[in-house]
Amino acid sequence: MIADEELLKQLAENIYGPVAGKIIELLIKKGEATDEEIAKYTDIGINDARRLLNFLFEANLVKYRRIRDENDNSKIIEKLKKNYEKLKEAGENFLVPFKLTENME
Repeated sequence: MIADEELLKQLAENIYGPVAGKIIELLIKKGEATDEEIAKYTDIGINDARRLLNFLFEANLVKYRRIRDENDNSKIIEKLKKNYEKLKEAGENFLVPFKLTENME
């Protein structure tokens, strides 16, 4: 994993727990995944996966797009994709207090 990807995973784990880290890990490997794939990969229920994905989305750690399933027009699949710009912004904001502390000594 490159540094930005590792930072994103660690940030998600620190805020939302180890399952959030597994979600980020899957998205790093695949690029994007459905909520069903994420639930299966993390071994949690679909509703719990969606709830956690919603937290990650609100924290700007992931983004999603909705597409219609070609086999069932009424079904909407959420596909998630890691968001590197938000990661960098969150990482820089997250690290600022540590930089200030180091400069004060």
